[in-house]
Amino acid sequence: RGRISQPPGWISIVSKDGNQRWARKQAGPKWSEDAEELQRLVNQLGPRNANLSSESFVKPFFKHLLLPQLGLLRLDEDINKFSSLTFLDISRNSLATLENLPPGLKFLKAYNTQITKIACRPLPSLSFLGLGRCPFGDEGLEKVASCFSNLLSIDLSYTQVKSLEEVTEHLGPLTKLRQLCLAGSPVCLLPFYRLKALRWLPKLQVLDGTSVTDEEASDAQLLAAALPQ
Repeated sequence: RGRISQPPGWISIVSKDGNQRWARKQAGPKWSEDAEELQRLVNQLGPRNANLSSESFVKPFFKHLLLPQLGLLRLDEDINKFSSLTFLDISRNSLATLENLPPGLKFLKAYNTQITKIACRPLPSLSFLGLGRCPFGDEGLEKVASCFSNLLSIDLSYTQVKSLEEVTEHLGPLTKLRQLCLAGSPVCLLPFYRLKALRWLPKLQVLDGTSVTDEEASDAQLLAAALPQ
């Protein structure tokens, strides 16, 4: 019989009847980039090590957490104990409000949630906010700006944002903002949407996944002033 080539990412298993089958390799921990390092410490020091098993060590240890599709309804104040966390993914959960976030967080992915409201304390460390495919609307933009004043990139694609005036009024003061995505949201259907957005958010370098050219930026400044507001 001819040799069957091994599919990538699978291992060969020969059953009792002599037939060859394939099974997927077990992937490493996917819930945190820090999990392997923690496992190494456990192997080195032992699972009963008092330091490794203490909450005061474990929670500040993590810088990266992936918690998608876990049925989460809210993030309570306990999340603040993850004081070293810089990356958090809470996508595909049922959260409706952002109430608590780790104090040093830089990247937040909250796609495909039910978030419509932001009620957390100001978090100047946050540089990326991903709220795509949520029922998030115009009424939440003011809190985005006041809570996350140093954002570099915002993804509000496929949300319920409808008013370009609300977008530019509240996101305009974000002086570090360079990337904005509103693709798939009702606001994109407004006449001269892109031209007006670039007129009132002149520091944007990428809008809806497309880089802003020098010529386009110049046209926006020249032409949008003559367009109806």
